[in-house]
Amino acid sequence: MKKTIKVWFWVKILVPILLVLIGLLFFFLVVINLLAGGSSDDSQVCYPSNNDTSAGAGIGGDWKDSHSKTHKAMQAAADKFKNELHMSGDNIAAALAIGLRESQFNPKAENPSGQVKGIWQWGAGGVNGNRYKDTQDNVDSQVNLAIKELKSSHAATLTHMHNADLTHSLEAWDVHFEGVAASDPQRKSIQTLATAQNVKQVFKLDFSGSLTNLTGGDANTAQGGATLNPNNCPPATGTSSG
Repeated sequence: MKKTIKVWFWVKILVPILLVLIGLLFFFLVVINLLAGGSSDDSQVCYPSNNDTSAGAGIGGDWKDSHSKTHKAMQAAADKFKNELHMSGDNIAAALAIGLRESQFNPKAENPSGQVKGIWQWGAGGVNGNRYKDTQDNVDSQVNLAIKELKSSHAATLTHMHNADLTHSLEAWDVHFEGVAASDPQRKSIQTLATAQNVKQVFKLDFSGSLTNLTGGDANTAQGGATLNPNNCPPATGTSSG
């Protein structure tokens, strides 16, 4: 009897203490999560859950499948980069691979706070500035924006892509178009290079370019782009770049 009373005594003391400790632990976890950015972290890209877009404007399917919207959108972008800017196959493969990394080549991709959007995640207001402006949420309009910037404010991208191999083409786009440091882990250099190699093979981008040694723009003008991580958001119908 005395043993039973003694056990009950300790249960009455220990259970409330354990409950308090659990409550404090939960509280601290919540505070840490909020300080780290929580679920509204701007480093996440979320995609529209529907595929309700017109032909040529939307995105969908495996980008390696020549019949998918994603593949056709990337092919259209590749053709424009080649015909209007005379970019090399390595230059184009780099641009397309980074588009996959940034948004799964989804023109409707947008981060939770709406501050960056589009295939290459341009600043669309707020702390990232507004490079996107009145650009439409479709592939053609966004590729035209990229070409316009590459010819003017972000010409340094093409300058550094001149005669560049695949690795240096990726670096040139990230540093001078996206606005991130070459050593930034957000670049996911190894994975993005692997993606670019696949892109080059799938789209048969084995040709040289004739970029002129452009001037204008520098790393500072690239602010307003963003390299984001879509892995924590539910994907749309496109494929992840890995």
